[in-house]
Amino acid sequence: MVPGVISGQRFVLSPTQLGVEVAEGPRRRLTIYEVEAGRVMEVVSGLGAALRDGTLDQTELIDRTSAPPEVVVYEAG
Repeated sequence: MVPGVISGQRFVLSPTQLGVEVAEGPRRRLTIYEVEAGRVMEVVSGLGAALRDGTLDQTELIDRTSAPPEVVVYEAG
């Protein structure tokens, strides 16, 4: 696990949406990490390093060629 990460949870895009049919696409999977306060940049750096060196536990279902993982940071508000 990456230092500063409290927990992580994986999701798969549901076929059930609000009045919209979901098309197959490259970004159907999402992982949300809960991070210790004040350690966001450390975690982002650690996740990037773990992605590069192969130590981050990832599902093989992600198409890294057409849609490589991207990191987006949100804060409570």
